[in-house]
Amino acid sequence: MKVWRIMVFSAALVAFLMVAVPVSADSADFRFHITPVRDTFYPGEETVLTLLIDNDAKVSGFIVNENTSNLLPLITTARNLRIELDSKPPVEVKTINPRLAGDLPPGIVTKASFRIKIDPDAEEKEYELTVKIHYTYASFSIDPATNTAVITYDDDVYQKTVSILVSKKEYDFSIDILNSTAISGRESVVKAEIVNTGKNPVYDAYVVMNATPPLMANPGAMVVYVGDLSPGESKTVNFKVYTAENALNQSYPVNFILRFSDAAGYPKTLMKTVPLAVKGRKSIEVAAVESVIPPSQRMFISQKVSLSVPATQLPPTRPSGSLPTAAIQPSGSRTFGGLTSLPLRGYVMVTLRNTGEDMRDAVAVLSFDTPLIRVENSPYIGHLARNKSVKILFSIENFAQEGEYRGWIAVKYRNSQGDEVITEKHYISIEVGECPLKVEGVKAVLSAGQKGEIEVELKNGLSEKLEDIELTLLSPEPTLTPLTT
Repeated sequence: MKVWRIMVFSAALVAFLMVAVPVSADSADFRFHITPVRDTFYPGEETVLTLLIDNDAKVSGFIVNENTSNLLPLITTARNLRIELDSKPPVEVKTINPRLAGDLPPGIVTKASFRIKIDPDAEEKEYELTVKIHYTYASFSIDPATNTAVITYDDDVYQKTVSILVSKKEYDFSIDILNSTAISGRESVVKAEIVNTGKNPVYDAYVVMNATPPLMANPGAMVVYVGDLSPGESKTVNFKVYTAENALNQSYPVNFILRFSDAAGYPKTLMKTVPLAVKGRKSIEVAAVESVIPPSQRMFISQKVSLSVPATQLPPTRPSGSLPTAAIQPSGSRTFGGLTSLPLRGYVMVTLRNTGEDMRDAVAVLSFDTPLIRVENSPYIGHLARNKSVKILFSIENFAQEGEYRGWIAVKYRNSQGDEVITEKHYISIEVGECPLKVEGVKAVLSAGQKGEIEVELKNGLSEKLEDIELTLLSPEPTLTPLTT
């Protein structure tokens, strides 16, 4: 679509143009020189291709004097340049395409940069890349009827090919991480494949993995000897890296250094940096928590203690006027009493789901922030496959009073490499409340110095049936001794 703009010149200039310039439209012949800054690239490389662009616009039959000199830059400037690089194998353009370059007067050089990636399997040869330059140009003509100069703007496309060479380096390698994620707060095995992508073989090669916080390479598993590698040959290497607990869910750089000797025995070193993805640790999921923990009972307990002192330990007879010896009792009994807390037992049942890797020899661990709630066991789970669930029962001895208490649960296990791993802590809330077994009534037939019976009526406050119940009678009076449980 053409855009017309009309400019009215002075009478003298118009008169001159009518004589010196044809009535037909006049415009420049646009040509561009396109030169790549770098013309050699390597298979698998991701880099920047920069093109230098020079406007070589020319006009013919244009008379230049003091009246027409202002028109020459108008018709020779390429406006609103858009540089387009054709994306086709083995070159992939990864940035915005086309690139904007603005206005380009003649004799001025501008540049356009494209981020490209060369196919790792590209053949070693020369490739032609098509470059298209979209631009706007101006042309003018004189209307003899109105003695005015008419300026017209049109769009055009200039197309040209540039050559690049794809060639392998003398010595080069690529490394790809096969297991792509590390878990925060634990040590992970990083499995990678190294490939000799250079033209020449390497000898006595070994790979060193270096990482920076929050990644920390295990000193005992950060160097792997790979030996000799022919061009195109690959080997699998394993490393261990610990990821800090506070690592974010993102990728972090890891450096792999290849040290080797060339055919002449000279040592050489190459390095590649690759991203290692880190994800938050979530090995287990707490699906459900059920608990029955009655509060500790505070009772007054009295106890009679017998005292006996041997005659050899009695003091000598005191002289007349001293304290009477009857003040010292060689034998007898005393009664002691006080308020004490008696622990009650309960349970916590947790349903866990394995959302991580397969677990072997797994053991569940439960702990509370307060020492008044004691966990009596660590249930053995054994093998727990991924996405499988298991119910775990913990026995509790409770000295705490009624209220809500915080605890955490984790699982210790061995992974497929035989390493001992502890999962992340999952915090749970436990309520210490009224005992679900309620005493509805008590009937006692007792006589002093005689055996008797106490009949207790209990009510199950739970929704489930209770089995293997064991009841114990506790009395604050030492004169009342239970004979059965």
